[in-house]
Amino acid sequence: MSRRNVKITKKRQAILDVLRATDEHLTAENIYFILKRKNIKIGLATIYRTLDLFYRNGIVNKINIGDGTIRYEYVDKGSVHHHHLVCIKCGKVMEYTDEKEPEFLEGLAKRIKEKYNFTVLSHEIYLYGICKECNESE
Repeated sequence: MSRRNVKITKKRQAILDVLRATDEHLTAENIYFILKRKNIKIGLATIYRTLDLFYRNGIVNKINIGDGTIRYEYVDKGSVHHHHLVCIKCGKVMEYTDEKEPEFLEGLAKRIKEKYNFTVLSHEIYLYGICKECNESE
């Protein structure tokens, strides 16, 4: 089996299976420890190389919330475009979507094009705040 010209070996499949099985945004280390608990022998360097290969081929997204740690999520072709909410207390990362957002972003891209002659090709939005659990624990 291959996807986007990437040969899917048993170890690569194991990494994909971990990413597909969660709604969380995992680090390479998270994936390593999950696979280790499943008695799948794979080195951390192999996981990093595989995640980079997957990222370059559009199989996973990298999420960088500014804390020095890269997190990954599986790119599901049927999934809705989303952004991320980041709790500054506990570090939790949640996905965010809004039905009015596409219209807003298209308008913003149009205004940027008109004002700066700059064509927006892609974007990432991270909203930082305090999650429900942290708010309730105060």
